Amino acid sequence: MMRAKILFILFFFTGIILHSCSGNKDYLVTIRTNYGDIKLILFDKTPKHKENFIRLAQKGFYDSLLFHRVIDDFMIQSGDPNTRTPNDIQSFGKGGPGYTIPPEFHPDLIHEKGVLAAARQGDNINPRKESSGSQFYIVEGMVYTEKSLRDSRINREELYKYFGNLIQRSAYQDLNEQAMQLQAENRIDELEVLILGYKDVIEKDYDVELDMPLTQQQIDVYTTVGGVPHLDGAYTVFGKVVDGLEVVEKIEAFVKQKIDSAKWFIDAIRQRQNTLLVTMNAIINYQKEYFLLGDDTKLRPMILKDIADLTGLDVSTISRVANSKYIQTNFGIFPLKYFFSEGMQTDSGEEVSTREIKKILQDCIDVEDKRHPLTDDKLAEILKDKGYHIARRTIAKYREQLNIPVARMRKEL
Repeated sequence: MMRAKILFILFFFTGIILHSCSGNKDYLVTIRTNYGDIKLILFDKTPKHKENFIRLAQKGFYDSLLFHRVIDDFMIQSGDPNTRTPNDIQSFGKGGPGYTIPPEFHPDLIHEKGVLAAARQGDNINPRKESSGSQFYIVEGMVYTEKSLRDSRINREELYKYFGNLIQRSAYQDLNEQAMQLQAENRIDELEVLILGYKDVIEKDYDVELDMPLTQQQIDVYTTVGGVPHLDGAYTVFGKVVDGLEVVEKIEAFVKQKIDSAKWFIDAIRQRQNTLLVTMNAIINYQKEYFLLGDDTKLRPMILKDIADLTGLDVSTISRVANSKYIQTNFGIFPLKYFFSEGMQTDSGEEVSTREIKKILQDCIDVEDKRHPLTDDKLAEILKDKGYHIARRTIAKYREQLNIPVARMRKEL
């Protein structure tokens, strides 16, 4: 399931129409959002929740709050007063009027699509299952097959408890290690599959029944209309959408689209980071001697294709990575392009970088007699004596790249 917080959908109550529906004491409430109106009835079967909801609405408690929690194929949640001034997102979901409401469970009030139910804290700190004084959710849910419906009604709390006991046995040491590894790696879905696979073993060994019974109503509703069956009997259902369910769907779709876009962006950033890391590792390995010593003469000839071949990436990708990127080394900060250069072979057959040749040119010019500076022809002869056969025009090109003027401009009297 996709989890997200929505900070954009405002809603406020425009009024409560206090008339009974179909001759009973269910009340109609309208929630107005910037995606449209949602009309709900509040059930008379749950008087404490109904009266509390009406009282808070009449006091303006819900005005301009946010749907702060939206879970795809599950529900949209609101009613937290902290979201009225959303400065601290971390506090969302913790606000309320300062009291809770005793549960009002009814077997026929189930979590079908469109129902209104009260949010609450978990059983570990709220064993009495008391509802939040203000927070509620509207169920979106999903349609089940009968098999998947029965799977959803497994008492997972009990299953997990017995599984924890099971793996403490010496006969299940390997299973214990497997489960611990999945948990440590946060592979929760795989861990749940593993635990479910031992359901029959647990039921037999501990003589327990982990399947919660289903009524015919639950089977009929959840295999046609849909909903969230695993919440039945655990959270109080106290109302239902009678008009505007498409608004709930629009809100959920809006958040899903935003989350999908955010996930794509995050994935793109991660991919870019990975590409940069892979490329840099290849460059460091290729130019290992330089990164160990900091000697420019140790730089090997290296072109984009060399790194593309090492990484399996396209040449154009390597080019984009190298463009406008810098690396901090023990010898200074350099653009990545600094490490790329063409190469040539010396008389001995050794392949050297053009950067090394440029360094020799620079060294020759640095120590030349400024009264008689070296011409390009003379520089070519010097390099030839060192084993580098380079044409005069190439010498001129390298000299210009080093921002060194021609001999006559270097002459000093």
